[in-house]
Amino acid sequence: MDDEQVERRLSAILVGDVKGFSRLVAESEMDAVRVLQTFRALAREQVEACRGRVVDLAGDGLLGEFSSIVEAARCAVELQRRVHGQQSSLPEGKTLVVQLGLSLGEVVHFGTNVLGTTVNLAHHVSRLAPPGGVAIVAHAAEQLAGTREFECEDMGDKQLRGLDRPVRIQRIVTGVELETPVVAEPAEPERRLAAILEADVVSWSRLVATRERSTIDAIGGYREALIACVEQRRGRVVDSSGDNLLAEFRSALDAVLAGIEIQRELAARNAELSADERLDFRVGIHLGDVRVDGERIYGSGVNIAARLEALAEPGGLCISASVHEQVRYHLDAEFEDIGDQELKNIPHPVRAYRLDTGGPKPQPAARGRLRRLLGRTPRA
Repeated sequence: MDDEQVERRLSAILVGDVKGFSRLVAESEMDAVRVLQTFRALAREQVEACRGRVVDLAGDGLLGEFSSIVEAARCAVELQRRVHGQQSSLPEGKTLVVQLGLSLGEVVHFGTNVLGTTVNLAHHVSRLAPPGGVAIVAHAAEQLAGTREFECEDMGDKQLRGLDRPVRIQRIVTGVELETPVVAEPAEPERRLAAILEADVVSWSRLVATRERSTIDAIGGYREALIACVEQRRGRVVDSSGDNLLAEFRSALDAVLAGIEIQRELAARNAELSADERLDFRVGIHLGDVRVDGERIYGSGVNIAARLEALAEPGGLCISASVHEQVRYHLDAEFEDIGDQELKNIPHPVRAYRLDTGGPKPQPAARGRLRRLLGRTPRA
């Protein structure tokens, strides 16, 4: 990545997500959709009202950027108050509970993306916030002291993943007893069957913490390679923010072939780079029902793909039995059956298979067929 494509500046970062969202999806996808749409509407409105910029609203998460930590803190506190005021408008028996985290520091911009240790820190801090609360790094909280607008309580030193030393954390008191008008219930979204591919960088937080510049410089080129492989197999990239890529396909075979191409392309790229410049990816693929909201997709199908990705070996693929059933007669490759997997927040076991992409070992008689599937040779 050229230097002129990268901009560094000081920003206040707000990160949040819906607590227990995977459980909500498992219980009722429709109810989860309504909870999520309520959160997104409130989050976007509140960030913009406090002169911030919504960087990302992927999945059940929020990433916002502000030029002032005071504005970011105001946004966080008011957002929690408004979320609290929406409980009566949610589906019966469901609650919207959000955890928010704030950090302050230098961030790296390229395009509309925001990356860096400050962003990672906000993600980790948000998980320390009490339900309905706001956690903030201590050096950012110091900037709020002169306003007399916020009441903060010390949470002590916390050892956060990917960081080599503890970080002091405080909690901003939100006063969630305040109420606001009810948001209109959103319309029911479309749903469809799709093959979902999820790819993620191995040890991303550690890499950004230990070699931030080279990692961020590299991710743009890797992302372009992943997107090209998806589009060549007639897939649609749903999200490619940070170190993550989410794509959907109309064909399970196309999704698996795209995954193979991704890992082979990245292996070739890594072979030409030094150890400090390389990034390894895992890929998970699932075939299931998804719910559609504009350009976004979500639901248990997406969640399962993400959990399968975590089971893949670095440089490898992990697919569900529903995908395996669709491709095993069409792709001459070696699949490793790793049995039924208990996946976090998924109520039933999912049978999974690993695929060695370094690469698939077709039978001699089928070797030309596999090359044709992968686009290596023209069809006879």
